[in-house]
Amino acid sequence: MRTFLLLILLLSSTALNVFAEDAKPLRGETSNTLRLSGNENSLGDIDNEITNSLLRAQLGAKSRWSFKSFFGYSGGSIEKPLSELRPNYRAGAKIEDYASLMGTVGVNYRLTERDYLDFSTGITIIDPLHNGLTISLTDRRSGGQNASIPRFQVAVPSVGWSRGYSFHNVQMISGVSYSHFTDSDSANQNAIGAISFNQTLLETFLQSRWSGGLAGTYSYNFFGGSIKSSSLLPMYEAGIYRRTEVVLGIYPFLEYAFTDRICFRTVMGYFEFWKYKDEYNSNGRYFQAEPYQSVGLGISVTRDIYLYPNVQFTPKDIRADRTNVALSTNINI
Repeated sequence: MRTFLLLILLLSSTALNVFAEDAKPLRGETSNTLRLSGNENSLGDIDNEITNSLLRAQLGAKSRWSFKSFFGYSGGSIEKPLSELRPNYRAGAKIEDYASLMGTVGVNYRLTERDYLDFSTGITIIDPLHNGLTISLTDRRSGGQNASIPRFQVAVPSVGWSRGYSFHNVQMISGVSYSHFTDSDSANQNAIGAISFNQTLLETFLQSRWSGGLAGTYSYNFFGGSIKSSSLLPMYEAGIYRRTEVVLGIYPFLEYAFTDRICFRTVMGYFEFWKYKDEYNSNGRYFQAEPYQSVGLGISVTRDIYLYPNVQFTPKDIRADRTNVALSTNINI
Protein backbone atom coordinates (compact mmCIF):
# COMPACT_ATOMS: atom_id res chain seq x y z
CA MET A 1 0.00 0.00 0.00
CA ARG A 2 2.78 2.44 0.89
CA THR A 3 4.48 1.68 -2.41
CA PHE A 4 1.29 2.46 -4.31
CA LEU A 5 0.79 5.76 -2.49
CA LEU A 6 4.39 6.76 -3.10
CA LEU A 7 3.93 6.05 -6.81
CA ILE A 8 0.83 8.25 -6.97
CA LEU A 9 2.64 11.03 -5.11
CA LEU A 10 5.64 10.74 -7.42
CA LEU A 11 3.49 10.97 -10.54
CA SER A 12 1.55 13.89 -9.10
CA SER A 13 4.68 15.82 -8.13
CA THR A 14 6.20 15.17 -11.55
CA ALA A 15 3.05 16.50 -13.19
CA LEU A 16 3.20 19.64 -11.02
CA ASN A 17 6.80 20.18 -12.09
CA VAL A 18 5.64 20.12 -15.70
CA PHE A 19 3.22 22.96 -14.90
CA ALA A 20 6.01 24.96 -13.28
CA GLU A 21 8.51 24.65 -16.13
CA ASP A 22 8.49 26.23 -19.55
CA ALA A 23 7.19 23.58 -21.94
CA LYS A 24 9.67 22.12 -24.41
CA PRO A 25 8.62 21.05 -27.92
CA LEU A 26 7.87 17.34 -28.14
CA ARG A 27 8.37 16.84 -31.87
CA GLY A 28 12.13 16.61 -31.68
CA GLU A 29 12.38 15.31 -28.15
CA THR A 30 14.51 12.25 -27.53
CA SER A 31 12.49 9.32 -26.25
CA ASN A 32 13.03 8.98 -22.50
CA THR A 33 13.16 5.19 -22.44
CA LEU A 34 15.41 2.40 -21.28
CA ARG A 35 17.11 1.15 -24.44
CA LEU A 36 16.95 -2.63 -24.58
CA SER A 37 18.27 -2.78 -28.15
CA GLY A 38 20.64 -0.57 -30.08
CA ASN A 39 19.04 -0.71 -33.52
CA GLU A 40 15.86 1.34 -32.94
CA ASN A 41 17.20 4.22 -35.07
CA SER A 42 17.12 2.04 -38.18
CA LEU A 43 13.35 1.81 -37.82
CA GLY A 44 12.75 5.50 -38.51
CA ASP A 45 11.02 8.07 -36.32
CA ILE A 46 7.27 7.54 -35.90
CA ASP A 47 7.11 10.91 -34.13
CA ASN A 48 7.35 12.59 -37.54
CA GLU A 49 3.82 11.32 -38.23
CA ILE A 50 2.32 10.97 -34.74
CA THR A 51 2.72 14.32 -32.97
CA ASN A 52 -0.10 14.04 -30.42
CA SER A 53 1.24 13.25 -26.94
CA LEU A 54 -1.43 10.73 -25.97
CA LEU A 55 -1.25 8.82 -29.25
CA ARG A 56 2.52 8.53 -28.89
CA ALA A 57 2.18 7.13 -25.37
CA GLN A 58 -0.54 4.71 -26.49
CA LEU A 59 1.71 3.33 -29.25
CA GLY A 60 4.64 2.77 -26.92
CA ALA A 61 8.30 3.65 -26.72
CA LYS A 62 10.48 4.01 -29.81
CA SER A 63 13.04 1.43 -28.70
CA ARG A 64 12.89 -2.09 -30.14
CA TRP A 65 11.87 -3.65 -26.80
CA SER A 66 10.17 -1.79 -23.98
CA PHE A 67 7.85 -2.07 -20.99
CA LYS A 68 4.30 -0.85 -21.65
CA SER A 69 1.49 -0.24 -19.18
CA PHE A 70 -1.91 1.38 -18.91
CA PHE A 71 -3.76 1.95 -15.65
CA GLY A 72 -7.06 3.57 -14.84
CA TYR A 73 -8.09 4.48 -11.31
CA SER A 74 -11.79 5.06 -10.62
CA GLY A 75 -12.31 6.80 -7.30
CA GLY A 76 -15.17 8.27 -5.31
CA SER A 77 -17.36 11.22 -6.17
CA ILE A 78 -16.09 14.81 -6.17
CA GLU A 79 -17.78 15.11 -2.75
CA LYS A 80 -15.82 12.13 -1.33
CA PRO A 81 -12.93 11.52 -3.77
CA LEU A 82 -10.96 9.17 -1.46
CA SER A 83 -13.92 7.05 -0.38
CA GLU A 84 -13.60 3.27 -0.73
CA LEU A 85 -17.08 3.19 -2.28
CA ARG A 86 -17.97 5.15 -5.37
CA PRO A 87 -21.26 5.80 -7.16
CA ASN A 88 -21.79 3.71 -10.27
CA TYR A 89 -22.73 6.95 -12.00
CA ARG A 90 -23.87 5.26 -15.22
CA ALA A 91 -26.37 3.14 -13.29
CA GLY A 92 -27.56 5.72 -10.76
CA ALA A 93 -26.35 7.80 -7.85
CA LYS A 94 -27.48 5.22 -5.28
CA ILE A 95 -25.85 2.23 -7.02
CA GLU A 96 -22.46 1.68 -5.39
CA ASP A 97 -19.23 0.12 -6.53
CA TYR A 98 -15.75 -0.13 -5.07
CA ALA A 99 -12.94 2.22 -6.01
CA SER A 100 -10.53 0.26 -8.16
CA LEU A 101 -7.29 0.36 -10.08
CA MET A 102 -7.40 -1.64 -13.30
CA GLY A 103 -4.98 -1.90 -16.17
CA THR A 104 -2.43 -3.90 -18.09
CA VAL A 105 1.33 -4.40 -17.92
CA GLY A 106 3.50 -6.11 -20.49
CA VAL A 107 6.24 -6.10 -23.08
CA ASN A 108 6.09 -4.05 -26.27
CA TYR A 109 8.06 -5.06 -29.39
CA ARG A 110 8.52 -2.59 -32.23
CA LEU A 111 8.20 -4.54 -35.46
CA THR A 112 8.68 -1.68 -37.93
CA GLU A 113 8.71 2.11 -37.90
CA ARG A 114 4.92 2.11 -37.50
CA ASP A 115 4.01 -1.35 -36.16
CA TYR A 116 4.04 -2.64 -32.59
CA LEU A 117 3.33 -6.03 -31.02
CA ASP A 118 2.57 -6.25 -27.31
CA PHE A 119 2.14 -9.06 -24.81
CA SER A 120 0.44 -8.11 -21.56
CA THR A 121 -1.67 -9.24 -18.65
CA GLY A 122 -4.42 -7.53 -16.72
CA ILE A 123 -4.13 -6.35 -13.12
CA THR A 124 -7.03 -5.37 -10.86
CA ILE A 125 -6.75 -3.93 -7.34
CA ILE A 126 -10.00 -3.28 -5.48
CA ASP A 127 -9.94 -0.33 -3.07
CA PRO A 128 -6.14 0.22 -3.32
CA LEU A 129 -6.08 3.22 -0.95
CA HIS A 130 -7.37 1.46 2.16
CA ASN A 131 -6.11 -1.46 4.28
CA GLY A 132 -3.67 -4.08 3.03
CA LEU A 133 -3.87 -5.43 -0.49
CA THR A 134 -3.65 -9.02 0.74
CA ILE A 135 -6.73 -8.67 2.96
CA SER A 136 -10.05 -9.72 1.43
CA LEU A 137 -12.93 -7.27 1.48
CA THR A 138 -16.35 -7.88 2.94
CA ASP A 139 -18.77 -6.54 0.34
CA ARG A 140 -20.47 -3.54 1.95
CA ARG A 141 -22.18 -2.32 -1.21
CA SER A 142 -25.95 -2.13 -1.37
CA GLY A 143 -27.08 -5.68 -2.10
CA GLY A 144 -23.56 -7.03 -1.59
CA GLN A 145 -24.71 -9.55 1.03
CA ASN A 146 -21.37 -9.31 2.88
CA ALA A 147 -19.66 -11.65 0.41
CA SER A 148 -15.86 -11.89 0.40
CA ILE A 149 -14.10 -10.02 -2.44
CA PRO A 150 -10.43 -10.63 -3.38
CA ARG A 151 -8.46 -7.37 -3.39
CA PHE A 152 -5.78 -8.21 -5.93
CA GLN A 153 -5.99 -10.22 -9.13
CA VAL A 154 -3.63 -10.81 -12.05
CA ALA A 155 -5.51 -12.32 -14.98
CA VAL A 156 -6.55 -12.01 -18.63
CA PRO A 157 -3.33 -12.29 -20.69
CA SER A 158 -3.53 -10.71 -24.14
CA VAL A 159 -1.60 -10.20 -27.36
CA GLY A 160 -2.12 -7.25 -29.67
CA TRP A 161 -0.89 -5.45 -32.77
CA SER A 162 -1.09 -1.71 -33.36
CA ARG A 163 0.01 0.61 -36.16
CA GLY A 164 0.50 4.36 -36.05
CA TYR A 165 0.35 6.42 -39.23
CA SER A 166 -1.03 9.61 -40.79
CA PHE A 167 -3.09 10.41 -43.86
CA HIS A 168 -3.73 13.97 -45.09
CA ASN A 169 -2.75 15.42 -41.69
CA VAL A 170 -5.03 13.00 -39.84
CA GLN A 171 -3.10 11.02 -37.21
CA MET A 172 -4.34 7.45 -36.75
CA ILE A 173 -3.78 4.29 -34.73
CA SER A 174 -5.27 0.96 -35.81
CA GLY A 175 -5.16 -2.10 -33.59
CA VAL A 176 -6.42 -5.61 -32.99
CA SER A 177 -5.99 -7.74 -29.87
CA TYR A 178 -7.05 -11.03 -28.33
CA SER A 179 -7.59 -11.42 -24.58
CA HIS A 180 -7.89 -14.82 -22.90
CA PHE A 181 -10.12 -14.81 -19.83
CA THR A 182 -8.60 -16.41 -16.73
CA ASP A 183 -10.41 -14.55 -13.95
CA SER A 184 -13.00 -16.16 -11.68
CA ASP A 185 -15.97 -14.09 -12.91
CA SER A 186 -15.29 -15.13 -16.51
CA ALA A 187 -14.92 -18.77 -15.44
CA ASN A 188 -18.35 -18.64 -13.77
CA GLN A 189 -19.80 -17.28 -17.03
CA ASN A 190 -17.94 -19.90 -19.09
CA ALA A 191 -16.31 -17.06 -21.03
CA ILE A 192 -13.25 -18.01 -23.08
CA GLY A 193 -11.88 -14.75 -24.48
CA ALA A 194 -12.48 -11.66 -26.60
CA ILE A 195 -11.20 -10.22 -29.84
CA SER A 196 -11.15 -6.43 -30.15
CA PHE A 197 -10.65 -4.00 -33.03
CA ASN A 198 -9.75 -0.37 -32.32
CA GLN A 199 -9.35 2.73 -34.48
CA THR A 200 -8.38 6.26 -33.43
CA LEU A 201 -8.35 9.36 -35.66
CA LEU A 202 -7.18 12.84 -34.66
CA GLU A 203 -6.83 16.12 -36.55
CA THR A 204 -5.71 19.61 -35.58
CA PHE A 205 -8.25 22.26 -36.54
CA LEU A 206 -6.87 24.89 -38.95
CA GLN A 207 -3.42 25.02 -37.33
CA SER A 208 -5.01 26.16 -34.06
CA ARG A 209 -4.56 24.89 -30.52
CA TRP A 210 -7.76 22.85 -30.90
CA SER A 211 -7.74 19.25 -32.05
CA GLY A 212 -10.26 16.47 -31.95
CA GLY A 213 -11.19 13.12 -33.30
CA LEU A 214 -12.87 9.79 -32.75
CA ALA A 215 -11.91 6.58 -30.98
CA GLY A 216 -13.85 3.52 -32.08
CA THR A 217 -13.90 -0.02 -30.69
CA TYR A 218 -15.58 -3.33 -31.46
CA SER A 219 -15.21 -6.26 -29.08
CA TYR A 220 -16.68 -9.75 -29.38
CA ASN A 221 -16.71 -12.19 -26.44
CA PHE A 222 -16.49 -15.96 -26.93
CA PHE A 223 -18.27 -18.38 -24.60
CA GLY A 224 -17.77 -22.12 -24.13
CA GLY A 225 -21.37 -23.00 -23.39
CA SER A 226 -23.95 -22.38 -20.68
CA ILE A 227 -23.30 -20.87 -17.26
CA LYS A 228 -21.01 -23.08 -15.16
CA SER A 229 -21.94 -21.74 -11.74
CA SER A 230 -25.00 -23.60 -10.45
CA SER A 231 -25.61 -20.90 -7.83
CA LEU A 232 -25.67 -18.13 -10.47
CA LEU A 233 -27.61 -19.99 -13.16
CA PRO A 234 -31.07 -19.11 -11.71
CA MET A 235 -30.09 -15.41 -11.83
CA TYR A 236 -29.31 -15.69 -15.55
CA GLU A 237 -32.44 -17.73 -16.24
CA ALA A 238 -34.50 -15.01 -14.56
CA GLY A 239 -32.82 -12.30 -16.65
CA ILE A 240 -31.28 -10.58 -13.63
CA TYR A 241 -27.76 -11.32 -14.89
CA ARG A 242 -26.86 -11.44 -18.58
CA ARG A 243 -23.71 -12.23 -20.55
CA THR A 244 -22.37 -9.46 -22.78
CA GLU A 245 -21.46 -10.72 -26.24
CA VAL A 246 -20.61 -7.50 -28.14
CA VAL A 247 -19.46 -4.01 -27.17
CA LEU A 248 -19.50 -1.35 -29.90
CA GLY A 249 -18.47 2.21 -29.18
CA ILE A 250 -17.60 5.50 -30.89
CA TYR A 251 -16.08 8.10 -28.57
CA PRO A 252 -15.60 11.68 -29.84
CA PHE A 253 -12.90 13.63 -28.01
CA LEU A 254 -11.67 17.21 -27.99
CA GLU A 255 -8.41 18.79 -26.85
CA TYR A 256 -7.14 22.34 -26.36
CA ALA A 257 -3.37 22.69 -25.97
CA PHE A 258 -2.30 25.21 -23.32
CA THR A 259 1.32 24.22 -23.96
CA ASP A 260 3.09 21.41 -25.78
CA ARG A 261 2.78 19.33 -22.63
CA ILE A 262 -0.56 20.29 -21.06
CA CYS A 263 -4.01 20.29 -22.61
CA PHE A 264 -7.64 20.41 -21.70
CA ARG A 265 -9.24 17.12 -22.73
CA THR A 266 -12.78 15.78 -22.80
CA VAL A 267 -14.10 12.41 -24.00
CA MET A 268 -17.78 11.90 -24.87
CA GLY A 269 -19.04 8.36 -24.38
CA TYR A 270 -22.43 9.00 -25.93
CA PHE A 271 -22.42 6.24 -28.52
CA GLU A 272 -21.69 2.99 -26.71
CA PHE A 273 -23.81 -0.06 -27.45
CA TRP A 274 -23.90 -3.49 -25.82
CA LYS A 275 -25.39 -6.72 -27.05
CA TYR A 276 -26.24 -9.49 -24.64
CA LYS A 277 -25.97 -13.11 -25.69
CA ASP A 278 -29.30 -14.45 -27.02
CA GLU A 279 -30.14 -16.94 -24.27
CA TYR A 280 -32.27 -17.48 -21.20
CA ASN A 281 -34.34 -14.29 -20.77
CA SER A 282 -32.16 -12.12 -23.02
CA ASN A 283 -33.38 -11.19 -26.52
CA GLY A 284 -29.91 -10.70 -28.02
CA ARG A 285 -30.58 -7.12 -29.14
CA TYR A 286 -28.30 -4.09 -29.00
CA PHE A 287 -29.04 -1.38 -26.48
CA GLN A 288 -27.38 1.94 -25.77
CA ALA A 289 -25.41 2.17 -22.56
CA GLU A 290 -25.91 5.17 -20.32
CA PRO A 291 -23.95 8.09 -21.90
CA TYR A 292 -21.01 9.51 -19.97
CA GLN A 293 -18.40 12.23 -20.34
CA SER A 294 -15.00 12.84 -18.83
CA VAL A 295 -13.34 16.25 -18.41
CA GLY A 296 -9.77 16.77 -17.29
CA LEU A 297 -6.17 17.66 -18.08
CA GLY A 298 -3.87 15.71 -20.38
CA ILE A 299 -0.33 15.94 -19.01
CA SER A 300 2.64 14.76 -21.06
CA VAL A 301 5.28 14.23 -18.38
CA THR A 302 7.71 12.86 -20.99
CA ARG A 303 7.29 11.46 -24.47
CA ASP A 304 6.49 8.06 -22.91
CA ILE A 305 4.51 9.02 -19.79
CA TYR A 306 1.03 10.52 -20.11
CA LEU A 307 -1.42 11.31 -17.29
CA TYR A 308 -5.09 12.15 -17.56
CA PRO A 309 -6.64 13.20 -14.21
CA ASN A 310 -10.35 13.71 -14.84
CA VAL A 311 -13.89 13.74 -13.55
CA GLN A 312 -16.52 11.46 -15.09
CA PHE A 313 -20.25 12.11 -15.07
CA THR A 314 -23.42 11.41 -16.98
CA PRO A 315 -24.66 14.45 -18.96
CA LYS A 316 -28.29 13.42 -18.40
CA ASP A 317 -28.02 13.98 -14.66
CA ILE A 318 -25.10 16.20 -13.66
CA ARG A 319 -24.90 15.93 -9.88
CA ALA A 320 -21.97 15.97 -7.45
CA ASP A 321 -23.03 12.62 -5.95
CA ARG A 322 -23.20 11.01 -9.41
CA THR A 323 -19.59 11.53 -10.43
CA ASN A 324 -16.28 9.67 -10.29
CA VAL A 325 -12.84 11.18 -9.94
CA ALA A 326 -10.39 9.25 -12.06
CA LEU A 327 -6.81 9.03 -13.25
CA SER A 328 -5.60 7.18 -16.32
CA THR A 329 -1.91 6.68 -17.07
CA ASN A 330 0.14 5.45 -20.03
CA ILE A 331 3.68 4.60 -18.89
CA ASN A 332 6.36 3.20 -21.21
CA ILE A 333 9.89 2.40 -20.08
